[in-house]
Amino acid sequence: MFSDGKTVQKSASPAALLADAARYPIGIWTIPEIAFVGVTASHAAQMDPPLDIVEGRGKYSQSIRGHVHTAGTSAEGEYLAGRSGAAAQASQALTGPALKLVARTDAPHEIVGVHIFGTDACELVHYGTTLVQERKTLADVLAVCYAAVTYHELFKLAALDALDELQRRRWCEIHAQLKSANLAGRVEVIKYLRDRGAHTEATYNVARALCLGKDDTLAPVDTFVKRLRRTQGPVELGVDIDAE
Repeated sequence: MFSDGKTVQKSASPAALLADAARYPIGIWTIPEIAFVGVTASHAAQMDPPLDIVEGRGKYSQSIRGHVHTAGTSAEGEYLAGRSGAAAQASQALTGPALKLVARTDAPHEIVGVHIFGTDACELVHYGTTLVQERKTLADVLAVCYAAVTYHELFKLAALDALDELQRRRWCEIHAQLKSANLAGRVEVIKYLRDRGAHTEATYNVARALCLGKDDTLAPVDTFVKRLRRTQGPVELGVDIDAE
């Protein structure tokens, strides 16, 4: 059947199989289940060249089905908190059942890893394998209408969380740029942005988020980001402001 048995044996060796993390999914039938395909954040950082990635998390308790199954437990009501967000990710370890997407930070944000810990993980990972092997993007995940009430909603929650983190990072860069410019008050902030071609309404929102109170005190980066995420994304500025 095969012309070269040695070649087949070599290609099926443990080293060859593990050389490509996206080659096949792995499922571990523990309770709860664990499954993964593709790279992790730490693996991406060790690649040559390193991959600049973003992680997005979807907690089981944030999905509709998860809400049903967490009723009466300590996790009940977590879905009301919305997406986990970068601040929560930075300060709290992810300990409960969840799905994680690992995607490239550069557009179009190709998905390079899917990691699942929870019920039906060994089933869900097959859709994750399709995403990784076919180089689907975060936008592709969000374009799908997932059947209710299923745990496939976790993919959507994780994709939204990843995009939320990308926006947070960009607002942090813009805050650093504005801070380094030593602008005195909202008027100067607006002028600075307008001179670089930013949209008028967006510049007002940025100025209000950056300058606090009557004395236009410079807002800390966390406050700045939190206030802007309620109103707009960085892309709505209509201009790319690079940090100096």
